[in-house]
Amino acid sequence: MHQIIAKEPEEEHPSQSLRADAHHLIRQELDSILKHALFTRSKRYPKFLSFIVEKSLANDFASLKERVIGIELLGKPGDYDNSADPEVRNIASEVRKRLIQYYQQTSGQQVRIELPAGSYIPIFHVPAQAQELAPSTEEIHSPTETEKVESPDSDKPRRLISNYRGLLVAGVAILLLVATIATIRVWRNRRNASALNVLDHFWTPLFHSGSPVVLVIGTRRTPRVDPDQDSNLTNPALSSPPTVSVDSASALSRITAFLGSHGESYEIHTAHETQYASLLGRPSVLIGGLNNGWGLRLLGNARYRMAYDSKAAQTSITDTKTGRRWIGPTFGATDSREHMDYAIVSRQKDAMTGASVIIVAGLGSAGTVAAAEFVTNAAYLHQVSNANMEQNQEFVLATDVIDTVPGPPHVIATQSW
Repeated sequence: MHQIIAKEPEEEHPSQSLRADAHHLIRQELDSILKHALFTRSKRYPKFLSFIVEKSLANDFASLKERVIGIELLGKPGDYDNSADPEVRNIASEVRKRLIQYYQQTSGQQVRIELPAGSYIPIFHVPAQAQELAPSTEEIHSPTETEKVESPDSDKPRRLISNYRGLLVAGVAILLLVATIATIRVWRNRRNASALNVLDHFWTPLFHSGSPVVLVIGTRRTPRVDPDQDSNLTNPALSSPPTVSVDSASALSRITAFLGSHGESYEIHTAHETQYASLLGRPSVLIGGLNNGWGLRLLGNARYRMAYDSKAAQTSITDTKTGRRWIGPTFGATDSREHMDYAIVSRQKDAMTGASVIIVAGLGSAGTVAAAEFVTNAAYLHQVSNANMEQNQEFVLATDVIDTVPGPPHVIATQSW
């Protein structure tokens, strides 16, 4: 048999320089990504991507955990509850989406940076020559005269046993692989079924009522504020001809498509022309926030309520139990290309009309679109799969808006009764 002896290299290991080349290529690609319009309009996303890339290159994977990222990168307090604070998850979701968009819009890169779903550890795709290991420093020597040389025949039983063991190990590995794939498929099917069940359960009170679902869409008009309480918005005044915004129409189209796919008929009304008789005893969906007086009437008795401060031209959602507020977009602001918008989704039995009502209400128009996505997409509604859909429900959603386009909606507060 040949004897293999490894010798220590006398100079720097070639793989070290190749690894340095890979790091250089990855940092070049990171720099190109951060200069793209998808990232230049944000402060948080470039910081997040740079943080996880540099930590990965330094093999500091202990820092790539949600809680650590929140403390080190976002300045969260040491005792912050990451299960109740989704900011890190929201940022990661947006960075993941923007990386996909970046590579869809560009081409010819030698290096790709990806962020897998459910992980904060990026994956780097680099050219093969930058991944090569150093040439082997092992040398092959002929056996010395004192070494025992075994005949080929003496090794046959050993080879047969080795082959048998190899086949056995391979067979076990294949069985484990098949079992794993089957388990994953079952888990995915159950998860998909669970998500669809949540969607069906959420809408069940409005389906099969024998009446078309009444869709009431908010219209743009000048709000009238109670002079005694500036923060409480009452029904808007009709001081100008009412119009439906493009975003409200987009939210409406999502909901009508969903109802149509389930064979449900519907009627469409604008908020300013809807009469009480149109809603009496009929299931309805109220689309729009501060531009839909019917939705505001119902939310007036809810835990989470919408408000408008006329002096600051500022919108907000208030938790009447804890006093917490989520500040939305400012009316008339045109210089904010990136901001957070919030929405309320509520499904309840309205004592006044005697029918089930779903409210899809954003503080801004982008929030309303995100809320419409939430109530018609099983993947988003699955966030509240633990809620008892036999009860009335109210959810507060957050969405990151870039150039008027809302990102995925995230549930940040819930209430059941």
